[in-house]
Amino acid sequence: MTLSNIEHRGESSHRGGRTDAVLLFEQHVYVLEIKYASAEADVAIAFERAMMQIKEKNYALPYVNQGKDIRLLALVFSKAGLNYKEEKFLES
Repeated sequence: MTLSNIEHRGESSHRGGRTDAVLLFEQHVYVLEIKYASAEADVAIAFERAMMQIKEKNYALPYVNQGKDIRLLALVFSKAGLNYKEEKFLES
C-alpha cells in the first residue's frame, strides 16, 4: 500500500478493542471490520455485527479532529463472494 500512498494499520489497538484495519488517505479515513458469513442468509447479520462493533468500541475515535472524512466499512466474505457496506461516521 505504500506505493499507492495509502497508510495502512492492521489490527490497530485502541481503548475499546482492536480494529481489523484502518486505511488512511490524505482526506479520508476508512475504519474496517471484516466478518465471514457461512451462509448467504447470514450476510445481513454479519453486516449488522460489524457496524455495531465499530460503533460500540469507538474504533473511529482516534481519527476524529484530524480534518478528515471518516468512513466505517464492513466487509463480509461469504461463499458467494465479497460484500461491503459503508457508512459515514457521525460524531455524537
